[in-house]
Amino acid sequence: MNDSMRNSPAVALAALLAIGTAGAQEAALPHTTQLQTSQGPVTVRWGQTAESGLAPFQSRIAGMDKDGDGMLSPQEAAGDAALVRQFKLIDQDRDGRISARELANWS
Repeated sequence: MNDSMRNSPAVALAALLAIGTAGAQEAALPHTTQLQTSQGPVTVRWGQTAESGLAPFQSRIAGMDKDGDGMLSPQEAAGDAALVRQFKLIDQDRDGRISARELANWS
């Protein structure tokens, strides 16, 4: 490999991508772009799957969810002052409960 190729940003990017996540997970990532390089095309995928991004919010809800429905009612959220103050804003579908997706969108 010559010096110009060794210092090429495209080569560095390709090397980082090769080290990245498993192919099955890459295919599920939400953002993709194709870059043209002197060595050929490079596909770049990034982001988090919807499920992986919800895990911390599902855990937070589980810690307060007294009836086990996976949602927070105003009564269940009573122990968290920020949730109480912002409950109506967080509850995007106006069903009177906060889901993990709504909590993730608010955070």
